[in-house]
Amino acid sequence: MPSKISLMEEAASALTGNVQADDVATIERALHDIVGVASTLGFAPLGDAARRAEDIARTLRNATAEDSGASVEALQAGIQELRKLPPLGDDA
Repeated sequence: MPSKISLMEEAASALTGNVQADDVATIERALHDIVGVASTLGFAPLGDAARRAEDIARTLRNATAEDSGASVEALQAGIQELRKLPPLGDDA
């Protein structure tokens, strides 16, 4: 899962100032995978955080250009939150 987090961080940084549907889709897919794996393995806090970030990614996908800035920031914060949660932790 750390590689999925890194993939999402890279795609999220590309969103700053220029939201591309492919980057949002990459993040959405990775978050969806994390939700499923975390739920299956019993890591509820990680699954819940990934679900919240996935909801933000969906909002971003449908956002207008004027609304996308706040959504990008919220998504980036959500991804950073995932990195801090077990089983990933700060060292993952």
